[in-house]
Amino acid sequence: MKDVHRSAAIGFDRAADVYERARPGYPDAAVDWLIDHLHADGLVVDLAAGTGKMTRALVARGLDVVAVEPVERMRRRLSEALPGARALDGTAEAMPFEDGDAAAVVVAQAFHWFRHAEALEEIHAWQPPFDESDLIRPAGVFKATYAQPMTAESFLDRFNSCSFIAILDDASKAEVIGKLRDLVERHPDLAGKGDFVQPYVTEVYLYEAV
Repeated sequence: MKDVHRSAAIGFDRAADVYERARPGYPDAAVDWLIDHLHADGLVVDLAAGTGKMTRALVARGLDVVAVEPVERMRRRLSEALPGARALDGTAEAMPFEDGDAAAVVVAQAFHWFRHAEALEEIHAWQPPFDESDLIRPAGVFKATYAQPMTAESFLDRFNSCSFIAILDDASKAEVIGKLRDLVERHPDLAGKGDFVQPYVTEVYLYEAV
C-alpha cells in the first residue's frame, strides 16, 4: 500500500473491527437523494469503501456496485458484512478497471485521503465518453441531519476507529482515550447519562461532466 497515506494504511488496518462496529451508516435521505440524481445506468464504484457502509446502502437500493478499498482488513470486514459483494484492492489513483468501465463513482468520507489531481484524472478516465478536454461542474448539493444513539463505550469506540488514534502507540492511545472518558464522565451534558445522541450532518456533493 505504498500509495496509501501511512495513517490510513496502518490505522485502518488496526481499527477495521472497531470501525465497523462504531461508525454509523448514512442517512436514508442522503443516499436516496444521491441515487435520484446519479442517473447511473451501469456499474457504480464505491471508492475507498472502507467496511462497506455506503456499499450496503447502494446495493440495498438495487444498484450494480463494486467496492474498491486498499486496506485488506477493511475489505475483509466489508465482505463479511455483505457476502457476495465485489470488493477489489485499489486506490483512487490506480484503479483495477479499464477506462470507461464505470457509470458513476461514489466517494463517502474518503476524498480527503486522495491525491486530488491524480485521483480526479483517474476517475475521469473510468467514465465514458470523457477525454482529457472534458470538464466537470457542480450538479447539486444536499444536506441531511441525523443523530446516532451513543453510550460512553460506543462514544469511545467512535474515536478508537479514527486512524490517527489507532496508529498511536499503546501509551499514547491510552492517554487520549482516558481524556475522552474523563470528558464523558464529567461534562455536564453527559455525566451520569447512560445513553445520549451524537448529532451528524451529512453533506452530499454531486458533479457531472460537461
